[in-house]
Amino acid sequence: MKPFPMSIRMPADLRAYVDALSALTQTSLNASIISMLQERMDADPLTRLQVIERRGRYTVSSPYTERAYGSFADRRDAMTKARTAIEKVGGDPDSVIDQTDVAPAA
Repeated sequence: MKPFPMSIRMPADLRAYVDALSALTQTSLNASIISMLQERMDADPLTRLQVIERRGRYTVSSPYTERAYGSFADRRDAMTKARTAIEKVGGDPDSVIDQTDVAPAA
């Protein structure tokens, strides 16, 4: 895959962390950032997402880590956002797990 140029602004504490990591691993800032993103991507690849209803809102989250990515007033909006994210990483948009129809445990 051909890399493309990207420019990002980051807070001072994040920049200090990346600088320190770069110095420790003797790699470039670019390589350090790519490594951190790759680790995150491996831990939570966004190829599966779930929609859960919480307090009248619909939350898109990871079934792997339970990390919440967004909360929506409308279930359809949550499902659309989840499907779009999965599709962007090459996954099956129909794999979104709809937990809104699951009855609560008695």
